[in-house]
Amino acid sequence: MPTTCVASNDKGRWNFQTPNAVQIKKSAGDLTITCEGGLVGNYAFKAISSANLPMWGNIIAGGAVGAVVDMQNSTAFEYPARMVLEPAICKFV
Repeated sequence: MPTTCVASNDKGRWNFQTPNAVQIKKSAGDLTITCEGGLVGNYAFKAISSANLPMWGNIIAGGAVGAVVDMQNSTAFEYPARMVLEPAICKFV
């Protein structure tokens, strides 16, 4: 039985089933992922957006102009490159 998930931030919404790789648009806002169905029921996950290393380089080398451009096109931010969604019921304590 597949688990259906939705990843969303202020740049869009992406539907997928697990297991799967999903390409999303970066954003200054956090990425929320909710899943339902499957054998483990419903669960949610949040990935925190953070400024990436090139953003800090632009601030140091190029000043505010480079940083503003990166922020406008969302290249200044990143989420973890790989996220494993595990419902609490699947984790051993």
